[in-house]
Formats: sequence, C-alpha cells, structure tokens
Amino acid sequence: MKKGLVLLSFLLFSTTLFAADVNLSLERLYEQQNTITTTQKVTNQDIEKVNPIEALEVLKNVPGILVQKTGDTGRTDPSIRGFGDNCRRIMVLIDGKPEFMSLFGCGVSHSMLAGNIDRVEITKGPDGVLYGSGALGGVINIITKTPTKPLEGSIDVSFGSFNTQNAKVYVGGLQSNILYEVAANKITSDGHLPNSQYNATDLYEKLGYVFRDGSSLIFEAKQFQGVKHEPKVRKQNGDPFYGDNYWEDYHRNSYQLNFDKFFSRGHLSIRGYRNDGDHKFSNNWHSKDSLTGAMANYDWEIGDDNLLKIGADYKQQEGELLSQKEGGPMQIGNWKLYEYAFYALDKHNFTDKLTAVAGVRYNNSLFREQDWNTALPKVS
Repeated sequence: MKKGLVLLSFLLFSTTLFAADVNLSLERLYEQQNTITTTQKVTNQDIEKVNPIEALEVLKNVPGILVQKTGDTGRTDPSIRGFGDNCRRIMVLIDGKPEFMSLFGCGVSHSMLAGNIDRVEITKGPDGVLYGSGALGGVINIITKTPTKPLEGSIDVSFGSFNTQNAKVYVGGLQSNILYEVAANKITSDGHLPNSQYNATDLYEKLGYVFRDGSSLIFEAKQFQGVKHEPKVRKQNGDPFYGDNYWEDYHRNSYQLNFDKFFSRGHLSIRGYRNDGDHKFSNNWHSKDSLTGAMANYDWEIGDDNLLKIGADYKQQEGELLSQKEGGPMQIGNWKLYEYAFYALDKHNFTDKLTAVAGVRYNNSLFREQDWNTALPKVS
C-alpha cells in the first residue's frame, strides 16, 4: 500500500513538472521573437477594446494603416503605404500561413472573423525577400489563441444596430503535453442599407503535442461559410434607391501543420498548409480556387548583434472559373501556378541607432508552359 502511494505521488509530481516544462515551451514558442524587420503589435487588450467583427478591423487604430470597410459586415481592406487593393501587395498570414484567394491573388477579408484572435503583428515596408512580391507593402500576421491552462473557455454575445448579432465561443486546454482548442463565431445582420444583410459562420480547431525539449507539432483547421448581400445603387426620378437582390456566397477552408524547434541560438520552423474556396454569386458567377504550400526557415543568432534568416518555400496555386454572367470579362476554364523560392536575409546592429539589413531571394514560377526566373536583392 505504501509503495503504491509513493508511486502515485511520484507520478503526480512528475506530471506537474512536465506540465510546467510544457508551459515554458509554449511561452517561448509564442513570445515575440527577434525579427529582421521592425514589428508592431496589436495586443489582446487592444482587440477587446475594439470588439471587432472581422480580424482586420483591429488595425484601424494602428498608425500608418488605413482600413476601408464596405458596410458593417462587408470587406475590411487595410492599406499600408499605398499598397493593399483587396489585400494585394500585402501578405496576410494566419499563424504564419498565407491567406489569399488564388484566382485573383486577393484576400477575402470578410472570411477572417475575429472570434479566435490573440494578437496581430504588422511589419511595414517591403518584405519581398521573405515572402515574395505579395508582401511589397508589408505583412499582417493574425495569431490565434493558444490555451495555457488545463481547461479554459469563454462565451461572448453582443448585439448592435440593424439587428446585428455576434456570438463567440472558445474552449481549449493544455493537459500535460496535449494542446487542444475549438472556437466558433456566428454573425448575422440585417445590414445598414436595404439588401445588405449578412450571415456567416466561422469554425476553428487546433490540436497539438508539445515536447519537453521545446519543440511542438500543431495541426490547425478553419472552416468559413458566409452569405453577404450587396445593394445596387440606381437612379429613379433623380433620387438614388437600392434594388436587386444581389448576393455572394463564400465557402473557405484552410488547414496547416506546424513544427517548431528551438535551439540555444536558433529557431527552426516548418509549415505545410492548404487553403481552398468555392464562391457563388447571384449573377451566375461560380469559381473555385486552392493554395497548397510548404515553407521552412531557420533563424540563427550568429552573435549578439547579428541575426541570419534562411529559408525556402513552395506554392501550388489553382483556380477554376465554372460560370459567369453573359459577356463576362474572364475565360471559362482553369489554370495552375507552381512556384518555389530560396532566400537569405541578414540583420546586423552596428549601434543602437545604426542597423544594416541585406538579403536575396531566388524565385522560380511555372504558369502553364511559361517559365520566369528572378532574383530579388534587397539592401536597406
């Protein structure tokens, strides 16, 4: 009996120590790391003050960023230093994974709801060396919540004008080395104008394993479905009125598998991901798209004043237009774009006020039967 009690006590003590190590590993994984470029952060406290419907709404109080909204539940498109037409030339990431529609290269901002955001990090300026030409204006990384307790959760329900209702549910936990999370976000609204109603559902799941040595393997999935109506402006006796029951139905899914490993002076990150979408509009538009990719990079602190980042990434973009209104501007059919790249970027701090950053990126793209080979140098 005594041996059993001693063994049980030892197991409980070991589990407690292991859980503490896992928490330390998570803190190291999600804390702000030393970066090549200057990064601004929108914290969880800032997000709660704004109480946004969409994730990119939290940027409206960030200096140097202009956020344009088409109604309370329409698109939310940020602009950084003049770049950002429908999220083009601005790389939007979710937990480090690119998030855009392959058919047009733009972000579907209203499919990124705010029910599961922990913080948002913004890097301004050209980052083509790290992310390609899609990051010419800057990078926006939406970082989701990560549980740190055995069981945690929240329910947030809010009501607004025009019969707007927003419900957010979050449940997660960290049991020894197992991390899990489920979140849901439901929004309905009659809209601020006739025929501007909105109905969207966003689901998010996370499951991971955190090792004692600081490495982690985490799988994430996201499903979005939303129908938004857009009023058409016309003239009748010189006065504008809104008519035509025009609507857009969006289905978007994403999946990613992340592996992170920390060393004494380095950080290895490997990501595999896939996004796909199915869009139907009332004017007979129907399109599908997908983005499949993988990326790997290593941050190496060569010295106290020098940080080297090396990496590679691969993308396979596919788009298909199944139908459109008569006389539409595009051709019915499908296309594919394959792309891979290698890059290196080095940052050296000479003094507190003098820093040099230099890098190079090799990019290779294959679109149908055409090849492009480019090298993009960067010195600042």
